[in-house]
Amino acid sequence: ERFRRLARSAFLPFLRTQPRIVASPPEVKSFDAYCGELENFVSLTTARMDELRGSHLTVLRADFVSLLTNAYYGGDIAYLKTERTEFTASEYRVIHLCTKGLHGALEDALEDLFKISFSRPTHEDNLQFATFVETDEQVVCCSFSVQLPEVEPTTFALVCNRTRPPPI
Repeated sequence: ERFRRLARSAFLPFLRTQPRIVASPPEVKSFDAYCGELENFVSLTTARMDELRGSHLTVLRADFVSLLTNAYYGGDIAYLKTERTEFTASEYRVIHLCTKGLHGALEDALEDLFKISFSRPTHEDNLQFATFVETDEQVVCCSFSVQLPEVEPTTFALVCNRTRPPPI
């Protein structure tokens, strides 16, 4: 819940308003089952979490990235109808800024429990080329619904692989 509140500020520079964000309960499922629920063209940003000995995946839908980009560069907060298979340079910049803001919000939300940091971020557009974890490995998926004025709600997700304790 704390992350949900802090994540609103990550979208403020793009939307010029703080959206309403609703958190869904976390789910544990195989990475293959999670990928089966997604479209093929999405923004996937993977980063290492050394303190937790694992990886973190930030998933943004392509239509949401287009909406954020359009609003960031002075357009309306509206979904654009396009059929594409890759992001533009402007959209990559927005993805980078948005992911950086979400990582900062997660760091701030967990700072009372433990220090966490994200390193070596990589980005992928195509779900088929994502090398997050093995397909049968279990992941924890936290989905969030973003509600904006006068447009349909959209979602983004934070996915973490289940960490294993270090060998003794």
